[in-house]
Amino acid sequence: MEKITVYTFTLFFLFHAGLSVCNSQNHSQISLDLKEIEMIPVSNRNLSYSSFRAIQPVNDQYVIIHRQPEGVSVINQNGELQSQPGRSGRGPFEMQNPRYIHYNNQQVYIWDSNNLKFVVFNENIEPDVEFRGIRHAIDGFAVNKKGHVAVFQSPRVQDHFVHIYEVNESNRLTKRKDLGNLTDEGRTLFFRSNTGGILWNEDDLVWVEPSRTILNIYSTDHDKLIEIPFEEEYFEAGPSPFNPNGNFTSQTLSNIEEYFLSNSRIVSIRKLTKHILVEMEHFREEESIITYAIFDLDYNKVGRIELEEGGWTNYIRGVEENRLLYLAEDYETTGMTRQIRVREIIIE
Repeated sequence: MEKITVYTFTLFFLFHAGLSVCNSQNHSQISLDLKEIEMIPVSNRNLSYSSFRAIQPVNDQYVIIHRQPEGVSVINQNGELQSQPGRSGRGPFEMQNPRYIHYNNQQVYIWDSNNLKFVVFNENIEPDVEFRGIRHAIDGFAVNKKGHVAVFQSPRVQDHFVHIYEVNESNRLTKRKDLGNLTDEGRTLFFRSNTGGILWNEDDLVWVEPSRTILNIYSTDHDKLIEIPFEEEYFEAGPSPFNPNGNFTSQTLSNIEEYFLSNSRIVSIRKLTKHILVEMEHFREEESIITYAIFDLDYNKVGRIELEEGGWTNYIRGVEENRLLYLAEDYETTGMTRQIRVREIIIE
């Protein structure tokens, strides 16, 4: 009885301190299903052979960040090319290596990793403003309604890997807060693309460290940080073979590559309509398996979804409400080398 009393008091205290706290237990009344919705063709020849890094729905269009060739393309719901904003270069609203995208407050934010700047477009995909001030590479970002920009990175040595920035009157980003403790295992997993993630839930900043099944929640209103662990039966991340303070050799790289194929990692964290999704990849008997952990917006875990197989085409490339977007290939059936596969999470 004493343990229950202390636990209840702790929850009561944290709740009234302004943080949403839960026990992360499944809600038995909730059922989850992943439903196939449609395949959107990509008819442009150049795009049909490119690799999609991210897909961002904006109204009735899709903004695609791609490589080979590098660039940004906008297609309609029929897969027809509408425009290609941001020509290559170093000038205003030019980009050399667009990498990440976020849509919020009727604005489309694109991170240009070569020019180290955010290029911002309105919802008609017309140039609006640019932000500079970050002098290092990032691995993803999110923007909240107040205009705070949160980024995460894969640092070589330092522990903090999550940073919050504000935009000043000169459209420069100034750092407000450093957060996030990175383990050696997380540092190793960050050598792989499609790893880790960050999102805003109102004034809470939520992120994941790629080697740990923990939701990290920082309340900007109350300057408080809590961790909520959750269970995933397949998740295993063994000791890292990489010492950040040691010499990096070809053998080190080989050890890291082997580590990728034998350990779990968190691939991304996504905001749905009324839920949060954590995407994870695991390797069981050398086969890739992807699972999703689903939470409500108060950080209660409501269930999990297991995909039949993992791999490159099953990584989530974008989200629209409860619809998940993937890069698909089905040449034998459709004759299309690139399509956007749409699935929907049904939560009842």
